[in-house]
Amino acid sequence: IFYRTGEGELPEAYRNGTLTRAMKADRWAVKVFWQKSAADETREARNLDQWDVCDAIEVALRADSQLGGNCDNLKIIRVSQEPETFGENGVEWDVLTIEFDTWNLNAETIAV
Repeated sequence: IFYRTGEGELPEAYRNGTLTRAMKADRWAVKVFWQKSAADETREARNLDQWDVCDAIEVALRADSQLGGNCDNLKIIRVSQEPETFGENGVEWDVLTIEFDTWNLNAETIAV
């Protein structure tokens, strides 16, 4: 899944804004889910698979850091691989989470 988690942080150089433009930062998360595995050898293969997926997502984000012109830049903030519980039955999943901030340095116009 891919979703916005809230406001991000602008880099120090852009925090003061400009006279005519508001600069905006958003925080996003990408989560990839795997069912839990009990067997140790399957678990090891699963961990390798998860980090291959992680590398592929990170490379894709860095390769198009403007997300097709939808932002001015992005920065990966945190990567984690932790179990999470979801659903009515409380099923536990292995979850890879990649959080990143996008920066729009030319957001809405401000009347001066």
